[in-house]
Amino acid sequence: MTALGAQRFLTLPANELPSEKCTQPPSAPGSLSLSPQQSSITVRWSAPADLGGRRDLYYQVEISDPDNLGSFTGTVFLSGSTTSRTISGLRPHTQYCVRVTSHNGVSDQDPDGEHLRTEGECTTTSEARPGVVNGVQGTYPYVVWNPPEEPNGVITGYRLVFSRSGTSTTSTVTTTNDQTFYIIQSSDIPWTSGKFRVTVAAGNSVGFGPQSSTSPLIIDGDSCPTTNCLAQSVGLVRYPATLASTSGPVTVTTQCADNAHVRTGFSLSVRCSSTGSWTGTTPQCECDTGYRAVTVSGRQTCQSLNTCPARNVGLVDYPTTQAPASGSVAVTTQCADNAHVRTGFSLSVRCSSSSSWTGTTPQCECDTGYRAVTVSGRQICQTEETTCPPTTGVTCAVRTVGLVRYPTTLAPASGSVTVATQCADNAHIRTGFSLNVRCSSSGGWSGTTPQCECDTGYRAVTLSGRQICQSVNTCPARSVGLVDYPTTLAPVSGSVTVATQCADNAHVRTGFSLNVRCSSSGSWTGTTPQCECDTGYRAVTVSGRQTCQSLNTCPARNVGLVDYPTTQAPASGSVAVTTQCADNAHARTGFSLSVRCSSSSSWTGTTPQCECDTGYRAVTVSGRQICQTEGKY
Repeated sequence: MTALGAQRFLTLPANELPSEKCTQPPSAPGSLSLSPQQSSITVRWSAPADLGGRRDLYYQVEISDPDNLGSFTGTVFLSGSTTSRTISGLRPHTQYCVRVTSHNGVSDQDPDGEHLRTEGECTTTSEARPGVVNGVQGTYPYVVWNPPEEPNGVITGYRLVFSRSGTSTTSTVTTTNDQTFYIIQSSDIPWTSGKFRVTVAAGNSVGFGPQSSTSPLIIDGDSCPTTNCLAQSVGLVRYPATLASTSGPVTVTTQCADNAHVRTGFSLSVRCSSTGSWTGTTPQCECDTGYRAVTVSGRQTCQSLNTCPARNVGLVDYPTTQAPASGSVAVTTQCADNAHVRTGFSLSVRCSSSSSWTGTTPQCECDTGYRAVTVSGRQICQTEETTCPPTTGVTCAVRTVGLVRYPTTLAPASGSVTVATQCADNAHIRTGFSLNVRCSSSGGWSGTTPQCECDTGYRAVTLSGRQICQSVNTCPARSVGLVDYPTTLAPVSGSVTVATQCADNAHVRTGFSLNVRCSSSGSWTGTTPQCECDTGYRAVTVSGRQTCQSLNTCPARNVGLVDYPTTQAPASGSVAVTTQCADNAHARTGFSLSVRCSSSSSWTGTTPQCECDTGYRAVTVSGRQICQTEGKY
């Protein structure tokens, strides 16, 4: 933000001294607008409506600290003849707030400057191409890397360029997600032996950044497999990309989509065959309670059940209602206070599965002695006593008491009249209280003081000495790479510091901080933290979320008629794994198919034993036992 580093002060005209009589501070500038670019923001405003009776107008332009939107640090002073300014040297894809203050020779009469400045207007600079990717490594068939320290936007994919040592041959692969690892497919490289290297570039909506330095580790392709089982989605089931084994099928655990679980009686286990095809019973998942399956872009997901929204139609109040999965449900609406349903109409409507209200619109009318009036865009029933009697020109003054707004009211010539006050926006009358007060002929307010309270989802705050109801914003929980952000209540103004966390088996990258800021608008600001996996772990994406997984695995193997699946070793201790008997075989009586995979990547526990089913016998084919029908020789 170098453009705001220097300050320039103006000299007042000789004929306009600060002590000159009959002058005052100017009003605030008007029509503040921001036009963001990649590394700059153009600020425009209009002259104040009131110059304070002076000609020595000048402006103060301030921009917020990007790591603390409530703190305005950069300042520049401009002549009153200027109504725009371009602030340069900013970070791409970063939120900034700007405010402009009017000044003249007597503006110090308003010491806090509250009435001289605009409210802070916020915007986000445009995305730019990402910075360079670092830490590219590879051990066939995996390539892993670190995300760019300067994403300059939302990473939408990576470009990998493979090159063979000693030749000019290259091959390019482009991913369409923000995963920082890739499993090499046989179709990615035009050679099946020799050694090759890889470089990686990050991409966002603007384009790809520079390619990284060549991987420091040479990836040996001499033992490249010929095929893999491809990632796929079947209904609500997600199959991971899996390296096929030349020694036979391997067991793989699929996953249910977010907000879904495996259906009773089904298993998430399938098998990846040596030919690169998925075999076994197809898993089945179903949505959790409160969700339903919908197809988006050709892929099934579980979506929260819809609601028919609360609304007011005339004197009729509709409640927020959960929409059914199909068809519609009956809902009873309500008439406003001091109103009843009109003869021949019903208060019953229907909420359909499409989240829309259907049926005949109810109609309500005011009770005897009341009449329908519109207050803050909503109809209410008000006593007919508020018709105007003769007056003397005396008024009961407008005022605000807490969240209650009293209107300017012409006082009667004698006695008093009933007046309906109003609650502030997003507030309602407290139970047991009335909005009615009385305006007396003396110009004074009388009667019990009304009390209002904020609606659900809002809270009372005081701004410029007046109470209002402000939305209870929260900065949402989210995961960015290996960084977990907690759900945080947003402050009324400015921002608060929040400590994020690295995923399990990860730590914050050198030069980065885990602190971010939650702004009053409910958005996260500040430099995005970056975490990296501990030694012995690598970043993998599971259900769309990055985790650090141990580099070790317990290998697939066949012992007699027992098949052991490739299994990720835990960081410590061991995990239980279920082996499988070969086709047409079963576990021998007294033996279990359960073994354990230890953190040292070795199989432990009692070795399972399987035997062929009746009508089959064990034979060895290509060094592996199978069960063959006894009639086959």
